Amino acid sequence: MPWCPQCGAEYRAGVTTCAVCGVALVEERPPAERRATALPRALARIVADAAAALRYGLSALRLLRRNPSLLLLPLAFAAFNVVESEAGLYMRYRYTAWGQRLVRDQRVRALEGARPVVWGRLGAGLRWRVDVQRFAHPVPAVQLSGTLGFLVSARAPAGSDGQWNPRQRVMLPLLAGPALAALIALLLAGYYGVAAGAVGAGAASWRRFGPQMKRDWFRFFLLGLISIALIAGPFYLVAALPTVLFLSAASNWWWAWVVPIITFLLALPLYAVAADDISVREAIRRSVIITATGLVTGLMLLAAFALAEAAVLAPLSAAADHFVGHGKLTDFASLQLAYIPWQLVEHLWQAFLGVILCLAMFYWYGEASKRFRVEAAPVPVEGPAAPSVEASG
Repeated sequence: MPWCPQCGAEYRAGVTTCAVCGVALVEERPPAERRATALPRALARIVADAAAALRYGLSALRLLRRNPSLLLLPLAFAAFNVVESEAGLYMRYRYTAWGQRLVRDQRVRALEGARPVVWGRLGAGLRWRVDVQRFAHPVPAVQLSGTLGFLVSARAPAGSDGQWNPRQRVMLPLLAGPALAALIALLLAGYYGVAAGAVGAGAASWRRFGPQMKRDWFRFFLLGLISIALIAGPFYLVAALPTVLFLSAASNWWWAWVVPIITFLLALPLYAVAADDISVREAIRRSVIITATGLVTGLMLLAAFALAEAAVLAPLSAAADHFVGHGKLTDFASLQLAYIPWQLVEHLWQAFLGVILCLAMFYWYGEASKRFRVEAAPVPVEGPAAPSVEASG
């Protein structure tokens, strides 16, 4: 039976790698003195998970270097989102009564803040709740935020300062949310299918895009609705009900703590669907198990993504603040045009990192999912070749 040369754990036949140490198994039991000098199991597990995260990231970089076409669609989505968002803002403040009043009252910059100067110092730039959401959805999708913002302003009652009544706040996500989720599901299902094939075969084949889109889009759509319900559900529930202190506090607590944890645990179902063609329920189950048992690997990938993002966006924000911020541009049209280059650099860099993270997480899921297949395989109970039950070591 195979044994781990470090921690001394015994595995059943067919297993090739220690689940704790991450090293290749050997056929003979290691000597007792060698096992005694091995790293403690907990420390060995942490070191192995950290090394695995590094290995997945390097594999993703090598794959992307061989297949740069994997960048084309995410970068195109990122550029489209910037142009669409800026065009929507221009339409909002130029052609709606509410937006025209804001421009006239010089309140546009107060409303928009220091956009896109959202990072400031490097430490302030590590916004962990936002980064967790990007960790779960690293590849950019069509957002249509400018169009939706324009529709909100256009439908706002006159003199209301752009605020909708509770019924309108609930109807917009009920109508626009599923439609946008369906569009995102179509595009991401095709792209994730191409990425899964590239990780498996070592080369990207875009002929997979259409078949994968048809095969997986509905499951991607259901997972998108689940994410919307978990993230935005409490917010819209509080907005639709009379203001009650405990409801507002519960919503803030849910948004600040529970949602990031759930989002982190549900980081892999899209990868499971694209790679293994399994149900939504099974994909969610595998995601929770893999991210919980491989916590260090997930945290290392998340930290690497956040630090790489901040390394570029923190100085970019400082430069944007110097050249555009602090009221240097007061004309509205000039302000919108001046922001576009900064927004493009920001979103294109995030898209580039998102593709690397997406490929790394496919490697992570692919290696971890082998354990499911081994554990699910029938184990004979009779005969000379019957494997033993995994020992505790």
